[in-house]
Amino acid sequence: MLTFGLLCYVFYSGYMYTNTYYKHEHIKGVVVELSDNRPGIGSTTQSIISTDEQEIAEVIRLLHERTVIKLFPDIGPVKVYTKDYFDVRIEFISDTDLTLEYRIDSLGHVEVKKGFGNKASNTMILGGSSKQWFNEAKDLFEDKKQNSLWSYRKQE
Repeated sequence: MLTFGLLCYVFYSGYMYTNTYYKHEHIKGVVVELSDNRPGIGSTTQSIISTDEQEIAEVIRLLHERTVIKLFPDIGPVKVYTKDYFDVRIEFISDTDLTLEYRIDSLGHVEVKKGFGNKASNTMILGGSSKQWFNEAKDLFEDKKQNSLWSYRKQE
């Protein structure tokens, strides 16, 4: 019974991890990065930044299409990827400078992190495929980088 109670607590607190951010914080900006990672060669990172409330709301709607349940911090060995993959990082910044970051890669791995001192945590995604979610986030990035309400930057 104690084990069941602990498991319920872990799932409930993991579910509330991102929801409390949206309920208690006023988001003043969003950063979306798209990285093209090539093992042995390097990566290219493109980023877009916006402070427009309508644009922020559109990114939030995309993220709310799936239910994210934070599990445990990623304390395993460093991941070594042997094939090319893309990575989308979406970071919200609130008026109190508290951040909420999602990292979704093209292989279907999703991590979430709140604040600066915390480690990224693995997640369980409900309500659809994480690979499809990555494609939707990548499409949003590609669409928004041409928009004048977003600032675009590329790093090699």
